[in-house]
Amino acid sequence: MLLFKLSTCLIFLSNTFVSGQSCKGNFAIGNQQDVDRLAKCTQYVGDITVNQYKNVEIDLDKLQELTGNLYVTNSFNLRSLSLNNLVSIKGDMVIEDNVQLLALGIPLLNRVQKFRIVNAPNLQTLNSQAINFASKVEITQTSISELRSLAFKNITSVEINSNLNLKYIEMANLAENSGYFNIIDNHSETSLSLPNLKVIGGNATFKSLSSISVPNLRQILDTLNIIENPLQTLQFDALRQVNKDLVIIDNNQMTKMRFPELVTIKSGLIIQNNTNYHILDDESFPKLKNVDDKILITGPIDSVSFPGIKLVNKAVTIKSSGKIDCVSARSNFSFLNKDRWICQLTTSKTSSKPNSGGTVNRERTSSASRQSSNNYLALGTIFLSALFKYIQN
Repeated sequence: MLLFKLSTCLIFLSNTFVSGQSCKGNFAIGNQQDVDRLAKCTQYVGDITVNQYKNVEIDLDKLQELTGNLYVTNSFNLRSLSLNNLVSIKGDMVIEDNVQLLALGIPLLNRVQKFRIVNAPNLQTLNSQAINFASKVEITQTSISELRSLAFKNITSVEINSNLNLKYIEMANLAENSGYFNIIDNHSETSLSLPNLKVIGGNATFKSLSSISVPNLRQILDTLNIIENPLQTLQFDALRQVNKDLVIIDNNQMTKMRFPELVTIKSGLIIQNNTNYHILDDESFPKLKNVDDKILITGPIDSVSFPGIKLVNKAVTIKSSGKIDCVSARSNFSFLNKDRWICQLTTSKTSSKPNSGGTVNRERTSSASRQSSNNYLALGTIFLSALFKYIQN
């Protein structure tokens, strides 16, 4: 019995002390000797910091739990970071400015506070199977080609941008994002799948995505920006409310837009310069009733339809380079005062005659006025020349 207790004590000591170094306290790794001092720790209490590490590899495969933060920064030579048995980090994991890092091994990691990978342009492999809990995720400037291992159900914020090889992003379990959610400027053919997401609590920006799948997203508590996406169909099947602006700009391959359940936009609706989008039809916003600020639509629009609209608190402005019929468009907004309705045709062939549905083409009118002024000036010059000759004779 005594022998058993003694052996148990020795095992405990081996897990908590490494060559006289306790597995607790803030620890800085600068060389291989520092790595070796932590190599036998299964648990570590405190922060571990790696900064300007000179070697190419760090192997801490015995570490299972870190009660603190892990910072790995500014290590130019580092190519591999192996934490293959790490399950939990009770603080943040920050991997930043390691430009030659090729592989990050965290296959068992399921819990971390902030998960941040920034400026690792050669990182191709994120060996991670199931991060079930994280408060914030930021993955920026890597060469990762897909993200499928982000398995959390709730998160505060997500920022995934400038990963030029990233073609597929899936967060299969995510139900609620309480802060901002930005997917921006990754590969031009990136597909985004968020099958169970219901609420985004902050600003959301989707940019440079070839497809967006959010079949259950019901509410966005801030602005929704959909900008410069090479998608053909924009579809938010379940979205009912946007608490600030809905902005749809420069999606130049988009031909169809569907928001079948959207009822309320608590600020403005802005649809601008989507060069292949011509018809805003009955199925685009069939249930939209209230826009608490303005509606602004520009681009090659041929027709607009808002069959359910009841309220727009500020102006409705349509500036079309297409074939818009301003009278027909005006019928959607019969409740608006004239001073809050602007409809303009911006093509050079448009007649300058006003119609009852909108304003005159200002560009053409201005051009005509300038031409008229030039004609009068020419006649005046001829008259004065003739008068001068008469006096001389």
